[in-house]
Amino acid sequence: PLLEVDVGVRRWVHRTMRIKGAEELRSVNAGRYLVTYSNAGIVRVTLRTVKGDTAKDPANPSLPKFVRDAINDLERYHRGERIDFRRLVLDRSLLTSFQASVLRELSKVPYGKTTDYGSLAKRVGKPGASRAVGTAVGKNPWMVIVPCHRVLRKDGSIGGFSAPGGLVTKRNLLSIEGITVK
Repeated sequence: PLLEVDVGVRRWVHRTMRIKGAEELRSVNAGRYLVTYSNAGIVRVTLRTVKGDTAKDPANPSLPKFVRDAINDLERYHRGERIDFRRLVLDRSLLTSFQASVLRELSKVPYGKTTDYGSLAKRVGKPGASRAVGTAVGKNPWMVIVPCHRVLRKDGSIGGFSAPGGLVTKRNLLSIEGITVK
């Protein structure tokens, strides 16, 4: 089943038309997540949507260390440990400079805290660009690692969430961190 997922990820990458060597991407089943990576770093982390077996691929010491680190950190996060994912190696080659700046600032929002789109826009030097920030956050390729689930509406309500499971997933991730929203 992962081969089918790999093909889907490659199609996603080719649609972006910003990466060369998409055929060199690899994916690994990390239990609830699929981690896609290149030689440069983690390209994408998504919830697995393949039906059936959700057991992880066996621990593979031949995986790059940065992939093993990401999988380990995601597992620890779901056990309730406070994880600072900023040390992980991410392949940012698919991002525009604006997306990169938004996601870099979003990475600084600490575990158990939230922000809103307007505040994030100010932090990237674009105070009137909260909708553009929302678009960049919605296209975040590193679910949980770059904590898009920590972005709420200005009024403190939950807002949206484009990952599989939508708002249920967002609420679950926030509850891991002890955050309750309207």
